[in-house]
Amino acid sequence: MIGMTQESLASESNHTYQVWFERYLRKVDFEKQILNSARRGYLRYGMRVGYASAEYDRDALMKVDSRFIESLKVKYPDLKFKREPIKNLFSKEIGYNLTISWDGE
Repeated sequence: MIGMTQESLASESNHTYQVWFERYLRKVDFEKQILNSARRGYLRYGMRVGYASAEYDRDALMKVDSRFIESLKVKYPDLKFKREPIKNLFSKEIGYNLTISWDGE
């Protein structure tokens, strides 16, 4: 038996998440996107995360996870992150907008 404990499973899950997170940032060239926004004179960068796409797309599923924003905060401590829910006509949350800013607000 490999000793499956709650702690070991959580550790494995967190490790897997961090591997995905680093690969995702490289895949979308995240830092370049932020830098290009700053070069264009913007003080913010926006990202939309939809829950519906999380059923079919691994990247969307991982971005819905609360660890996504927390991992961004750890990796980029000088940036500000604001999560705003997106709601449908029935006030059901269907995703969120993530605003990343560097303007001090």
